[in-house]
Amino acid sequence: MVKYCQSCNVQKAFMVRPKTGNLICQNCFFQAFEEEIHHTIISTQILPLLHPEAKILQSQFMLSLC
Repeated sequence: MVKYCQSCNVQKAFMVRPKTGNLICQNCFFQAFEEEIHHTIISTQILPLLHPEAKILQSQFMLSLC
């Protein structure tokens, strides 16, 4: 039996999200993850703590600072 994403109910589930326990597709996982990272950066005001020349790099699979 095919299990579908509990967020969009369209795509096949890619994984069980550890934070929520929900079945989620890859697209919804990336969307949720990016929103949570953005919320954390804004709510903690971490960006002013970074070096002025620091750049935030984003790839499809991970976020990193350099």
